[in-house]
Amino acid sequence: MKSILIVLMVAMAVVTGGCAGRGAVNRTGAGTGGEVFREVTPGEKVPRGYADLEITLSMKTHRPGLYSGEDRHGTGEYQLQVDLDGEPLRLSGSLWEEKVEPNALRDPEGGEGIRYYFTKTVRVKAGDHQVVVALPADDLSVDREITLAGGTSNRLTLEPVYREAAGAARSAPHGSASFKEGMRGFWISLNGAPI
Repeated sequence: MKSILIVLMVAMAVVTGGCAGRGAVNRTGAGTGGEVFREVTPGEKVPRGYADLEITLSMKTHRPGLYSGEDRHGTGEYQLQVDLDGEPLRLSGSLWEEKVEPNALRDPEGGEGIRYYFTKTVRVKAGDHQVVVALPADDLSVDREITLAGGTSNRLTLEPVYREAAGAARSAPHGSASFKEGMRGFWISLNGAPI
């Protein structure tokens, strides 16, 4: 009888633990926040011991269907992923068609394409945080460590760094890059200071 009771207790622990694990994965995978952060509305008062972090990125990609294969560029499936201390946050951007007329100096965002604007504000505990920013569709990931003071509102601004246009000379002046070639990195600043 004791051995049956022990087997039942072990089975209950495994079943309960498995359900809790799946719930945790769904919660953090959905990008709504969990143990590390929670999403907030900008303007909410920041409590002592916590800090708000607004994450923004404005960038441009080519139109959908330009290349064959599975290409999410120019669609609502193109996402920015931010990982705060190991907890993921997926951001879907606002997007619209954009045409920028070329000027005398080559503009990396000149031409017809799709403009994305990503933004989200989260609340975290004050202190040091590891931030990983990724564009999975471009196989791009950049990580930084940031420190946020308690009771503050902060802005993490991401600016696109596009790849060089095909055939551009290495010694070419600024402007040899193009959004049509995809992303190669980010310029990242926290409250206006490069990090």
